[in-house]
Amino acid sequence: FYVLSCDDERIYLMACPQPLQDVANLIIQTGMRPKEVYNLKRDNVLLEKGFLKIENGKTKSSNRKVWLSDKAIKILSYRLEKFS
Repeated sequence: FYVLSCDDERIYLMACPQPLQDVANLIIQTGMRPKEVYNLKRDNVLLEKGFLKIENGKTKSSNRKVWLSDKAIKILSYRLEKFS
């Protein structure tokens, strides 16, 4: 078990090209699994309510609401706008 320091996080993210940098940021910001980030659907992104709905997770208990930080909302807003 290892917790990233702020410096470690910055170095890690600087090494990631886009769109992997946004994926990595969402994983860090939300605690979601990589597969959950990649499987997000537009209908499950509820920015106005400040959360995502995770469906079809690894287990039944992994189906949940994931509350979003300001940074996660900014990333998702940009991605939704760019690809609409």
